[in-house]
Amino acid sequence: MNKKPLNCLIVMTFLMSACFTGCASSQSGGYTTTEWIVEPNVALDALCFIAIMTGDPYYLEYYNSEYLRFKPLLTPEAEQSLANLQEIHLKYGLLLGSNLVEVFYYSNPQTLDDLLAALDSPDVAFRPENLEISRDDYRWELFLSLIPDLKVIISWMKAAGFASDWEAYYLPELGAKADSLKTELSKYNLIPLMQKYLHETLPYGNFIIILSHYCLPYGINLDKNAALLYPSQPTNAIVDTTIHESLHSLVEGRAQNPELWDALSFVENDEFYMGHFRAHDPSFGYNELDEYIEEDIVEALDQLLAEKAGVAQDPVERWNAAPAHLQILTPLVYSLLKQENFDQGNETFQEFLIRMIQEGKLKAGMIESGRSDFFAGVN
Repeated sequence: MNKKPLNCLIVMTFLMSACFTGCASSQSGGYTTTEWIVEPNVALDALCFIAIMTGDPYYLEYYNSEYLRFKPLLTPEAEQSLANLQEIHLKYGLLLGSNLVEVFYYSNPQTLDDLLAALDSPDVAFRPENLEISRDDYRWELFLSLIPDLKVIISWMKAAGFASDWEAYYLPELGAKADSLKTELSKYNLIPLMQKYLHETLPYGNFIIILSHYCLPYGINLDKNAALLYPSQPTNAIVDTTIHESLHSLVEGRAQNPELWDALSFVENDEFYMGHFRAHDPSFGYNELDEYIEEDIVEALDQLLAEKAGVAQDPVERWNAAPAHLQILTPLVYSLLKQENFDQGNETFQEFLIRMIQEGKLKAGMIESGRSDFFAGVN
């Protein structure tokens, strides 16, 4: 879910400093239990709400009534600041919901005042190195340029009663869902299962789910083991999404895993694949080729693991229903995972992908026919 400014190139490859507090003890083979932490957060929901108040039709499809409730309360200053942010979104592909949530998450905001305090001390509150960008990177400079407008908008949200509106309309549902989910999710001991089939030891013993009213149409990956999700998702879907988001950190970025990404560059010679990449709707994100590829291969692996956890959708139905031009490589990678019995071997996912490419089982010129065979039920 971006474009270079702040999103999926912002691959999360580090741990929250307090991640292990209260987690089950780790043994040499990894964590043996899974702790589920589920909670709402008004501050992160407020950041998602900013994208809605720009009037972007992409979000109004889901939140038109909320937009109409607050639009009459807009001040000229807030309206201009929202227009400024929308201009940046259109120019750079910055996603005003997910990108902002990703940046603020590591300052641990709990209130709108926390957001404003973070903006007052950006060099302390935000750590660009956590987002794999340096302080002289243009993406960091781009974020800093947003601060005056963000202050205007968040201050307007405070005055307009966003927090009390959220508490009245949405917190009861979010709180009740959090309580029920903790019980339901306790049935899913995901971490040892994932370690078994990934052939890797995971460096965390819990999953953190922050429930959000304003994050539609998709959840937002926050860290290796944390995500922002919509509360009405069925439990199976939440477990599946948790698997998916946590896998992103295992397909490390080009700088961390150059051998994998050099191998995956074969797609640049596949016109079918590149045509879909160029044609996809940028509002969905994945606007850098590495992001687009990463989402494809993670979808394939999460399908396999969701099947092991007993929460999977039918893969043909799932990818038939995918947005146009997305999940193009996914069916081929998934088919190879099944055909090659990945779950019974000892390779990591990265090692498996590299081997498939080196052996010519995944190469340019075969993606279109491979997809057709998958949907036609050809093994």
